[in-house]
Amino acid sequence: NPDLVERGVVDAASAGVLLVLDVIASAVTGEPLPAAPVEAPRVDSGSARYVVRCRVEPHEGVGIESAAWLESTWYELGELVQFDPRGPMWRVELLTTVPGAAVEALHDVGRPRELHIAVAPGRD
Repeated sequence: NPDLVERGVVDAASAGVLLVLDVIASAVTGEPLPAAPVEAPRVDSGSARYVVRCRVEPHEGVGIESAAWLESTWYELGELVQFDPRGPMWRVELLTTVPGAAVEALHDVGRPRELHIAVAPGRD
């Protein structure tokens, strides 16, 4: 559902379930699998923008590679305002149209603390 993707609420697990259902349907009916999307859906530029800001407590054993992954993932999701992975608590802030995807990425590398999500002020 493109509307759910735009809001950032469709995750990889949901996509995996849909793929399994497609494979089962293909095996039962003998029809070919649906074609994979050529490119990721584009988010409408008129979508609401959100500020996602928090401190991240990295999972045990998480290092600089995970910080770099989070930074690049957030960069793809919007406009990085702050990204400081120094110290035991990372400080991060993002301006995005998909806050759900941003929070999911946070959980992959650590535990968000003092998480704030707000509608971004409009640009004049």
